[in-house]
Parts: sequence; C-alpha cells; structure tokens
Amino acid sequence: MTSKERDIENFIDEYAKKIIEGKASVFIGSGISRGAGLLGWQHLLEGFAKEIGLDVKKETDLISLAQYYVNNKATRDKLSEKIREFFTDTTKSPTENHHVLAALPITNYWTTNYDKLLERTFDYHHIKYVSVIDDANIKWSNRAREITLHKIHGDAESPDNCVITKEDYDRFSQTHEMLLAKLKAEMSYNTFLFLGYSFSDTDIQHILSRIRAVFGGKAKSPKTHYCILAKCQESEEDHEYKNTKQSHHIADLRTFGIQTILLDDYSEITTVLRLLRNKVCLQNVFITGSYPHGLEINEVEINHRTATTIAAALIANNFNIYTGYGMNVGVDIVQGAHDGCTLPAAPGYEKTIKWLNDHLFIYPFPYNKKWKDDAERKQHYTKWREGIIEKSQVTIVISGKKVVNGEVVVADGVLEEVSISRKQGNLIIPLAFTGGAAEQIW
Repeated sequence: MTSKERDIENFIDEYAKKIIEGKASVFIGSGISRGAGLLGWQHLLEGFAKEIGLDVKKETDLISLAQYYVNNKATRDKLSEKIREFFTDTTKSPTENHHVLAALPITNYWTTNYDKLLERTFDYHHIKYVSVIDDANIKWSNRAREITLHKIHGDAESPDNCVITKEDYDRFSQTHEMLLAKLKAEMSYNTFLFLGYSFSDTDIQHILSRIRAVFGGKAKSPKTHYCILAKCQESEEDHEYKNTKQSHHIADLRTFGIQTILLDDYSEITTVLRLLRNKVCLQNVFITGSYPHGLEINEVEINHRTATTIAAALIANNFNIYTGYGMNVGVDIVQGAHDGCTLPAAPGYEKTIKWLNDHLFIYPFPYNKKWKDDAERKQHYTKWREGIIEKSQVTIVISGKKVVNGEVVVADGVLEEVSISRKQGNLIIPLAFTGGAAEQIW
C-alpha cells in the first residue's frame, strides 16, 4: 500500500466514524463549483481589471483588485450586478461531488462560495435546509434534522452584502462576529473536511487566519480536521517552486490541526468521496418490494413473515433500513422494525437501546399527486428512487408484484430500483422464494 493509499484509507475510516456519530462538518471552496463550469474570481474580475488598467492574470491578490475597482469607481453597483449574474447562472448544474455529499448524513455545511449549487443539490434530493449568510439570520440555524448551510461570504442573490473587497474582509470580524463564534464552537466539537481549496486560494488564506485568530494562536484547535488537495502538476510553470511552496503550506495546515490528503489530480476527489459514502452507508439497507391484495393466503404469509423477520433482524443488529414503503411490504417492514428495537442482538453485535426513528427511514411516493403526464411522473419517481437508494449499500428484494388490468404482474418500479442499486454498486439480495421481481432478478 502506498503512502497516498494509506492516507486515504485512514481519512475515510476516521471521518466516516465522525459522520456516523453526527460530529462532522464540511467546508466547501470554489474548486467544487469549478467542476460545474463556474470559473472563479479571475474570470469574474477580468473585465473590471481592464477598466482600471490592470491585467487580472498578473494579479495574485484579487481581494485588493476588487477594492481598487470600487475605489476607482466610487461604487460597487456593477460589481454586485456581475456577482448576481455570474453566480446565479441556472445553466450550471451540481456535479457528482455535490450529489455524493448530499447522500452523507452531514447537517452542517460551511462555504465561501456565493453560488446556488449546494441549494440546487438539496432541492433535487428533497432535503430540507436553511441558509445562514450573516449574523442577522443565524437564529434560523440548528433546527433538528435540517441542514444548515453557512454562506459566510454571502449569497449571489444579495450581492451588495457579499464579502469580496479588502474593506469587506477587514470588517468581517465585526460584521460576522456571531457567525465566527459559531465556527469556533463547531471546530471545537466537530471534525471538518475542507474541500475545493487550493494552496494558493485567496479565500483559504483568510479562513485559516480567522481560525488561527479564534483559537488564539498555533496548534490550539482541539480537533483533527482534514483537507483534500491536489499535487502541483509537473506541466505547470515553476513546478519545483510551487511544489516546495505547497509542502510549506501543508506543514502550515498542520498547525491548525488540519491533516492533508494529497491527490495526484483533483478529479480523484470524486472517487474518494464515493469511498467515503460507501463506508458511511455500509450499515444502511434498502428494502424494495411489493405485493397486492388478493394473492393466495400462503404467498401473503410468506411475504409478510419474510419482510417482518428481516426488518426485525436488521434493526436488532444495528443496521438502518431505507424503504419507499411498497404496497403491503411497507407495512410489514414497519412492524418488523418496531419489533427489532426490543430484540437481543446476534452474537458479535453490540446490544444497544434503539429508537425506531434512528434506524428506519421511510420515503413514501406521492401516489395521489396530479401529474402533467406519465413522463413527468416517471421522471419524478426515478429521482425519488435515486435519492433513497444513494444512502444505502445493500438492496434486499422481497416479491415485487402489482396488479395491472386485473392481472398480477412483475412490478416495474421494483425492477427500476434494483437497476439503480446495481448501477450504484450495491450488493443485491433478491429473495427468489417470494416470487415476482425478486424471482426474476434471481
């Protein structure tokens, strides 16, 4: 095993544990948005630099560049309008990295990005969230089971309040005093993962300065945090110099308690996030299936006992169940899960007191909703299924039948859920003796 592979494995083991314990946060930078086609500050400020006789490609301090422009024009109106236009572009869609992050049970997100990609991701997956952009609306954070998105540099829909100029940064500790206090507290009890920052990123330099300030100096953060960076490419100009500087930057990160995972290329971050999701979701089982009324009594009894017994055993042994609440099978799963909360664990599994809401997650389909047409319904159902299944690593199939025009047939929805599961890499367990889709898949 190479040192890189060992670092990735150690990071996944440790950070996955924190996520499962509910003690993890994510801090997202512009690198995550670049994958969606948002090119960053250089592109944003290029035209403004020309207006005041400067070349953005020759500038390393873009915060001062923004300040020079505002000083020169005595207004930030055009800059604010450009921020709104640039970062609310609806043609930009969330990347796979956004979707994988949304599958993780993390409720605290922090970002310096102005864009709406995280919000669009949460909306796509029907995840409830609240955005906190300054001290005035911090009171809306920390609602139970709801994601809090801290946009500490502002939001593109309120561009006048976005932190972009040197003056904005200088006043940040006064204008965002409560938000910084919350960051300090959270870094004391949660483990952070920094994503989308490069070692030369202007934002990360200021963020780290604030972290150092709130903890009162070096090595005062009581937690170990993580940062994923990409190595300097050999094709880059001054590669050797940049590589040396990056080494110093990584050493400096350690003074904040931040351990660095160094990738050969930033595109590898998707693979790392997938592995992290797999680790976190290892105890999560998706149960799909259905059976209609009117079957032979013996078949109904087999399906009922199978679903209730499996659900009870999973809960008793500390697994989590995700389900779309298929016909009849859904009721059986709830009954079995309820029973499982009081059953003793199997040998080798830890016995703990269990609460049903902590282990059973039900996502019933909106069957009575009026759709524009069948195509719209199918599209919505597919998105719904993907959102449930992405939180699991195992798929169990029980029966899978429905009635069409008075005839009992294989349930196509169950087949689609298995197809999504297989594409994701889930272990598929079709219980053929229950018939229907399960037998066909077997």
